[in-house]
Amino acid sequence: MHDLTEYHFIHFTAEATVAGIERYGRLLAAEARLRNVVYEHDIAILAGIDSVPVVARDRPAVFIFQFSPNRYPCETLRLIRGLLDHYRPDRFVFFLIVLHDALNIPCSKDALFRLRLYRRPRTLFQSFYPDPTRDALGEIGNAYFGRVRFTTFSDTQIARLPAKVAAAARSIPHFVENPISIGSEITCKRTLGLEGRFVITVLGFVDPRKNCEMAIRALVYLPETYVLVLAGKPLLRPANYGEYLLGIAAKLGLEKRVRITGYLSDADQALHIGATDLALCVFKSVSASGTLSTWIAHEKPVLISDSQELALYSDSSGSSLIKTQAPDAKALGQHILSIDEIQMSTARAGARLIKERLSIANIWMQFRDSIALLSSRRL
Repeated sequence: MHDLTEYHFIHFTAEATVAGIERYGRLLAAEARLRNVVYEHDIAILAGIDSVPVVARDRPAVFIFQFSPNRYPCETLRLIRGLLDHYRPDRFVFFLIVLHDALNIPCSKDALFRLRLYRRPRTLFQSFYPDPTRDALGEIGNAYFGRVRFTTFSDTQIARLPAKVAAAARSIPHFVENPISIGSEITCKRTLGLEGRFVITVLGFVDPRKNCEMAIRALVYLPETYVLVLAGKPLLRPANYGEYLLGIAAKLGLEKRVRITGYLSDADQALHIGATDLALCVFKSVSASGTLSTWIAHEKPVLISDSQELALYSDSSGSSLIKTQAPDAKALGQHILSIDEIQMSTARAGARLIKERLSIANIWMQFRDSIALLSSRRL
């Protein structure tokens, strides 16, 4: 197996790497830069093949892409084709971090198979969604067989994959990112006008999968001092989702206890993290959670779904994270009200253990091992 010390790691990015899959790829690439990497460069996808430094073509390389349906999928694949024209097939490995609904876009899926017919490049696919598209992954597994490996966030996801794909797969947990600097809880609450309130926060894109509506309805069963902050930008689909949620809050008389912030800068996000008493990650479906990782990084108490996908965050420390199976808003509200300071302290202590085990450095080394295994295979 190659040690990769002679490999360039070149990261290709969309122009706006702000969240989710883009943020995940960017943070992994930054970690690669800190390791024994000969050369690492961020290149905008829209800049095309001419933006790849000539010096990089003289050495073996690992190309890191985030492959998303709303981040230039067809342009990404044209760039990949261009890279194939400039590199011998034994001189590179593709590391594709893939949202599986991207595989259902005709130009994406067709282009992947044209690449297979063209060179069958060695490729590591990182699955980024909870419900893998079995047919698409199975077809890719057959097309690239012997030159592809798959990684997912949990063994639960591997069990859902076609047999041939599962045989070439391993689970690598979502990392816990490095914490950012935040102020004291008192200062952050004062700045946000939330003094004297118990602040419950759902972080990141405001998405139906995060059970935002149930969280709003749960406030009915909580004291007036409890407020809910949806700290992120509402999705455009379903249409007007943010307005829909605020309408529910108004009908329930909760308009003064619910906030939707819209997109947050890093500084504003730090304020909301600092002001939070209890983080909420009660998901309808999930593969892993970048927002949960953010909360753990800052050692905040988190109420999470009691699901197999999220079990990896608490296995090493028992029940350190607070879990719920609340089926409805009333049960969720009652569970939140029952959480005492002992549970909060245990959750903070557990977060410290989890973030050591799932640090970006540790998770990157697992990806590096998979890439090294691919790089050592004969074509």
